[in-house]
Amino acid sequence: PFPDSFYGPAIYNPVDVEIFTPDGGYSSHGPSPHVAIVSWSDNPTKGLRVYRDIIQAHRNVSFINCGRLLIGNAPNLYNLGAVPHGQLPSLLRGCDVLLTASQHEACPNHVLEAMACGLPVLYLDSGATGEIVGEAGLAVTEDSFVESLRLLMSLRSWRRVPRIRAMRFAPDVIFPQYLDAIRRAMR
Repeated sequence: PFPDSFYGPAIYNPVDVEIFTPDGGYSSHGPSPHVAIVSWSDNPTKGLRVYRDIIQAHRNVSFINCGRLLIGNAPNLYNLGAVPHGQLPSLLRGCDVLLTASQHEACPNHVLEAMACGLPVLYLDSGATGEIVGEAGLAVTEDSFVESLRLLMSLRSWRRVPRIRAMRFAPDVIFPQYLDAIRRAMR
């Protein structure tokens, strides 16, 4: 219904690659894989049911939940609540992967932040998350979660590729795109 000129350019969110960085190292919390979850909303499309089902089905995996949403209680779930922004990078670095079950996302900041810290991403194939993640993660279902987790952790470059991918969203890459769009709109 609208002419092509009506739509503006697609410009991604930037991620602060100076704060969210793999520097400081990876320090696993133990022998089981540690999966980060960053959850803030109880909106049904943000993945609460999926998180609960995966956590219940995979008791040999530890899940670290940061955010306002308390996912539930399970012996393999650590609900940390709202974490100060300055502490989030080190918490992410202490995990092996990020799991995001959020649907219909355009450019999820938590995904960019995790990748900038060197975490590959397991995600539901919905919205633009797959476009953001690219080769730095895998689309999963509840049934393919553990197989995909094992595959990511077996790759030699499992922490390097996400950081390289995240650099595409650094402020010095993204901000000029915003400025260019503003300049074109002002003509």
